[in-house]
Amino acid sequence: MISRYEYVKIKGVQIPKHRYVWEQANGPIPDGYDVHHIDGNGHNNDLSNLQLIKHGEHVAMHVKMRLEGTDPVDATNEQIIRSRQCNRESRERHKEDRKEHSRQYRLEHADEIKAKRKIYRDTHKDQLKAYRTEHRDELNEYLRQYRREHKEQCQSYYLARKEKNPEAIRAYQEQYRQKSKVINDLEQDLVRAIDEGYSQELVESMADGIKALREERSGRLSGKEATMTVEERISSILNARSERSAKRSSYGAEYYAANKEAIAAKQKKYHEARSLAAAARRALNDAYKARLSGDEISKRQSALDQAEAHLAEVVAQRHPTGPRKKKTT
Repeated sequence: MISRYEYVKIKGVQIPKHRYVWEQANGPIPDGYDVHHIDGNGHNNDLSNLQLIKHGEHVAMHVKMRLEGTDPVDATNEQIIRSRQCNRESRERHKEDRKEHSRQYRLEHADEIKAKRKIYRDTHKDQLKAYRTEHRDELNEYLRQYRREHKEQCQSYYLARKEKNPEAIRAYQEQYRQKSKVINDLEQDLVRAIDEGYSQELVESMADGIKALREERSGRLSGKEATMTVEERISSILNARSERSAKRSSYGAEYYAANKEAIAAKQKKYHEARSLAAAARRALNDAYKARLSGDEISKRQSALDQAEAHLAEVVAQRHPTGPRKKKTT
């Protein structure tokens, strides 16, 4: 293949000829500067065709000419064009292989990579914290968008982790749910204490307790939450609870409007199954009161068992996550 530049060997080392010509005429080339061919022909090394410009300007000039299709090298040297095309095709052809190789490397050197990341985080802790605090909303939006676009990949990754160590995942989830329940109960107590006019010291101590539980649950606090004052933390808890309540109400209204007929059908089916179970229970009680034969009582008991099993099945279909628990005051 034709080389883009000509080279000369000086004391056993090959250097580009245009740089050698310039240095012979003008002295050493300063750092951060390149020698540019004015006519674009890398083999025309006449001193009048050479120009000293900054490296950044040199790169930008050739990139712009390539994008516009006016780069003299690309226009005249077909072998370089074909070579670049082959390189692009090769990179695309071996893209998956490189990904697999990278994945295998990360798996084999997981501990080493983890140690390096920890060292980097410890070294740049303040810078990372400041950056995350400043760009918190942008990072959260990026994560939400990434999870939406790669929903299947995130789910498969989570399932793979779950299959690898299911007991640890379940234990962590159960612990997280229990701590979330405690935090939710404390937030309710905080709201009640504010409504009933309890002392400011008690309210602030409850807010500090909620902060400590959140830090214990997640292992750390976000940059914004960690720098909050007690008043800001209390205000944040109240706003978050009101927003969650409004969101649940709007979601419930939207869901009911979109699934009105299906909900009505489930309610009708539930009431019918409940009526059948109640009728079977009354029939069995009447049989006991009338002292009917054992066969008749067994028959009615079997009918009651079937009706209650059907009712339980209907309830399970109506509430897949389990029957709703009544709130206790």
